[in-house]
Amino acid sequence: MFKVEDGHLYEDDLDHYPNGTTPIDAHWNQLSNDKYEKVKNLAAEIPLSLFNETDHILGIPDGGDWGGIYFEVNYSGHQAFKSGFWLLDKNESNMAQVYNDFVDKIEEKMVLIQ
Repeated sequence: MFKVEDGHLYEDDLDHYPNGTTPIDAHWNQLSNDKYEKVKNLAAEIPLSLFNETDHILGIPDGGDWGGIYFEVNYSGHQAFKSGFWLLDKNESNMAQVYNDFVDKIEEKMVLIQ
């Protein structure tokens, strides 16, 4: 898992599987500025409708061998934005297209930093 915060990119080395009811417990290690530059604009891709979802699990992540994406956002101090966390399905038939497109963007960024 990765985190973008305060102009830096971090990677978790605990690799705990998210449970969908609480944010993950992670141990973050800072990555290079070059990698941060490749992902820094991901926040602009967040679908605003995600903040209106009442469930933390969208689709059936890991319902089969296709996996899922854990996504968390925390806008502390920004009253115009909400915070939240979600498990997003990678099987495109299980979620709305707007979320499938966002999962695709996340995966594109992950390829860039590996």
